[in-house]
Formats: sequence, C-alpha cells, structure tokens
Amino acid sequence: MTCPICTDELETLDTVQTPCGHQFHRVCLARWFNAGKQCPMCRAPLPNMPTFTLAQGRKISKSLMYNADLLLLCALFEETLDIKLEEIRQYKDELQRLDDELKKRKNHAAKKSQKKKTKKARLNKQRTAIKS
Repeated sequence: MTCPICTDELETLDTVQTPCGHQFHRVCLARWFNAGKQCPMCRAPLPNMPTFTLAQGRKISKSLMYNADLLLLCALFEETLDIKLEEIRQYKDELQRLDDELKKRKNHAAKKSQKKKTKKARLNKQRTAIKS
C-alpha cells in the first residue's frame, strides 16, 4: 500500500488514518493539513483539532501533529541541506577543473617562454658567430 500524497510505501509506524478511513504518512498529512483542512482523497472535512488514528488503532493528537510538522521541517531542512551539499560538491569539482586548467596553461606558457628564450639564445649565438 502506498501513501496517496507522496506515492511511497506506507510503513505502519509512520502511518495515520483520517476519520474517513484513508491512510497517509504522518508527515505527508501534516503538510497537507497545513495547506487545506480536507482529506486529500475524498475531500471530507478534517477536524480543526486533528485527532487521527494510527495504523495500530491508537489516536494521534494535535501535539503529535505538531511533532509531525517538526519532522516535516527537519525533512525539508535535510533535503535542502543535501541539495546545498551537492551544489558545494559541484562547485568544488568545477573549481578543481578550473585549477587543473590553470596549471596546464601556466605549464604551457612556461614551456613556450623557455622555447622562446632558447631560440633567442641560439640566435644571439649565431649573430655572435657571424660577427666574429
């Protein structure tokens, strides 16, 4: 069975059931509850002071919904953090690539400069030989 909101598998410990009988992840329903006060499946009104039933038959109170909101915030923070860490990795890879390119160009410029110096020294030597 999957959560109708996120379509991920429902796990019994993380599942809540609305008064109309539909099951969702706690965090998904908390997110939905913040957006609208209707069941995401049948649009039945959800109570203002939400008390939902856990899959095992226990009740979940508003304080647990608040905890679900905190879990949602933590999940969103972790997701944002993961995205930012990936961006940092990409910037680091790009910086390394640019650093490698700079080293290649400096090396190429140094070789070119050395060739130019060698050529100039050879020409000076030839000029000196011609003058003598």
